[in-house]
Amino acid sequence: MPENIPDLDDISRHLFAPAMGSPGGELIWVNVFMFKTERNFRESVVWRKYAPMIADVHRHGCAKQDNDRRNGKDCTYFGALTGSVHEVRNIRSKSGARFQVLHVPDEGNHHAEISYLQDRVLTKNDKAELKGEIKKRFQARSDHTCP
Repeated sequence: MPENIPDLDDISRHLFAPAMGSPGGELIWVNVFMFKTERNFRESVVWRKYAPMIADVHRHGCAKQDNDRRNGKDCTYFGALTGSVHEVRNIRSKSGARFQVLHVPDEGNHHAEISYLQDRVLTKNDKAELKGEIKKRFQARSDHTCP
């Protein structure tokens, strides 16, 4: 059952190579937070309430890597970025467009999603401004290599 995610909580974004960059290398920010149409402009994150230690976040990342590889997808989990729910929710475009952070436990209690708040028609400029700002809220990077 979905829960309300408090503003004071943290969330982490898993990083996968090659799409999002490489271990120890620069991130490909445009691929870290894409908000693609076919995913209804949502990006998955780990709600730290259910993964309080960074080792817990990494465990979920390694599990996703294993699952993706079993399904033939070329991916290597190499770490996570952490940010504050409050910081993400307070991002605003010049016209007032913003993000929402929701608990979506269909992939486990730890699973949450960031998406555009659909309280208005979003322009390309709104989306570009929001995507440009979100990366500033996820600067705490923790690298990892799965066993």
